[in-house]
Amino acid sequence: MTEGSRDESRLLALRQRAAAAALLGELAPGLSGQTEEGASLVAALAAEGHDLTGAARGDARALAQRLDLPVLAHRSAPVLHVVAVLFERLAAQLESHGDDTLPAAVSLRRRALEAWLHLGRQHSYLSALLARVAREGEAAAATTVIERRARTVLEAWIEAAQAPLLAGRVQGRVMLGLLRELERDPEWDAVARDARESLIDALLAPLRAEDLERLAGRAPTGDRIAGFVRWAELWHATLRDGYLALRTLERLVDLGWELRSGSKYAELNQLYAPFQPMLGELVLEVRRGGAAASYASLVGDAYVQLASAETSTAAKIADCERALYVCPRHKLAESVLAFYLAHRGLELLEAGHGKPSAAVAAEIEALLARARTLDPTDSRVLLLTERYRSATGRTL
Repeated sequence: MTEGSRDESRLLALRQRAAAAALLGELAPGLSGQTEEGASLVAALAAEGHDLTGAARGDARALAQRLDLPVLAHRSAPVLHVVAVLFERLAAQLESHGDDTLPAAVSLRRRALEAWLHLGRQHSYLSALLARVAREGEAAAATTVIERRARTVLEAWIEAAQAPLLAGRVQGRVMLGLLRELERDPEWDAVARDARESLIDALLAPLRAEDLERLAGRAPTGDRIAGFVRWAELWHATLRDGYLALRTLERLVDLGWELRSGSKYAELNQLYAPFQPMLGELVLEVRRGGAAASYASLVGDAYVQLASAETSTAAKIADCERALYVCPRHKLAESVLAFYLAHRGLELLEAGHGKPSAAVAAEIEALLARARTLDPTDSRVLLLTERYRSATGRTL
């Protein structure tokens, strides 16, 4: 090699290293290291014909766009291989930097997995690599390894995420975020959903065991309620997971009926206090027709229980309306709401000393009309009808 050729090689290497540093800065801001693999990625992209000029000058946005998920399938096998290995390592580094890096880490792992998937479909590239180390007669085994590579990688990630998830670390939340993305992909949806629910069940197992132990040991109600605070914390820690919300709701409603039947309204309010945001999200999920849709009645149960614990009639009515919003034919909610609507009408009559103004009379008539559509035989509805007739001489 001539001195001129050596100089050209050095310049090319420097150019690629500069482009690699800019590209890694674009893909995983704040990270250092991985320069050699970054240079390998840049070299592979250059071999595809991509211009490195902008990246070598510090602007790698255009180059990074070549590695976006929608266009990853168009990359060559060498690029895909580096992406599969490098992006996983970058994600692992980001995961040690805190929650702010979660979206970027999810994106990197998603693209690493996609790269393995495309490599498996191309087959010939990985087959050639395995042929170097495979023994005679192992061709069939090598084919299976290649075809399952993407799934094997995902399974390993999931297993590695269990302990961090239990410990509340970012790596676990990254895996939950990744699985949620995969659930929107027909290629992965069933596998990802099963894996995410299994992870959540593992998280809930100790909390369920503790609650059953308190129940079996006849622990004070306050202790059982206090135990559910950790369920609420876990819901937030798992990025407000919908499956966890449903499993939690089942336990809350069971205890809620027990408290309601014992007229322990203060305790009932205390039980549900940490779960108001969760209930709100479940209502929206039901209305969207999502995974919680078949639990509409259970969400309605929770709001009927809450209505019992409210201190004002207006708040009781609002909770019952929420129950019917999420589950329009919730029979108990209809009956309870009829009672509270009539009770509100009686309150208005009493406030006016039995002589309602025209505006109040109109409000009472509206309350009574709605209550009758829900439960015309309710005792409080019948009482309001009679007292309103006595006060105004009007029979409705």
